[in-house]
Amino acid sequence: MLTISRKLLLLPSLLLLSVVALCQSVHETTPATQTPEEYLHSLVGQKLIMLQFGDTYRAKVKKSDLPKIKISCDIAVQIKMVHQDKDKIDFAWEQIGTPSIWGKNFARTCRDNNYHDRGILTITGFAPDETTDSLTTSLSKVLQTPEQYLATAGIMFNLPAEPDLQSIPREPPAMEPPKPLLSFDPAFSVEARKRKYQGRVVVMFYVGTDGRAHRPSIPRPLGMGLDQQVLNVLPLCRFQPGSKGGKPVVAHLNMEISFNLY
Repeated sequence: MLTISRKLLLLPSLLLLSVVALCQSVHETTPATQTPEEYLHSLVGQKLIMLQFGDTYRAKVKKSDLPKIKISCDIAVQIKMVHQDKDKIDFAWEQIGTPSIWGKNFARTCRDNNYHDRGILTITGFAPDETTDSLTTSLSKVLQTPEQYLATAGIMFNLPAEPDLQSIPREPPAMEPPKPLLSFDPAFSVEARKRKYQGRVVVMFYVGTDGRAHRPSIPRPLGMGLDQQVLNVLPLCRFQPGSKGGKPVVAHLNMEISFNLY
């Protein structure tokens, strides 16, 4: 069994500057002029949170049943392929991690870590004249952005992305540190799992006033693809920004992640 533990090391350094988000999901902001076909195509490559079906290699659900989905076995995925055929849409996905909402008894992970590295989700029952807005609404029941996922737990997060930071102060002032809201245990890489390779990864980054991670770096890479696994999920993390004098500021953080096989 794989277990991954996380430790946040809050450093006192901060920036009074703003930063740009590492990733802003197309699923989150769909242009009104986008056609249904363009919208579906834009999902390829997106990193989203898939509800319920993390323990099923090939899942099939009707569009009409999406509102009835039991919220359990959630995983973070990257959409690898989207294929539409008449009334059905297939989503090929690859698992990149498992979500955790801090400070909430929000047990929505797969039992006994019984999830798959990849799989296909098929949704049927779409109308021939389905609109982009209708598609977005339906898919948000099972494929969610971090903001949508937090909202289902009663946590509102609507901070917009901000410009990139330009410089770093030499002597940062004291601050109220940022607080994690949504974090992810990265998936074990295939190479590391095959070789039973274990260890710890420390990733350094800034939490911006937009509550997102920026400028990540790993000073001592662990190897076997595990460092990249950490970087894959970091853009999905959300934080309550650090503050000084009641105003949000940018803070420097270290996150330690342990990859263990039992």
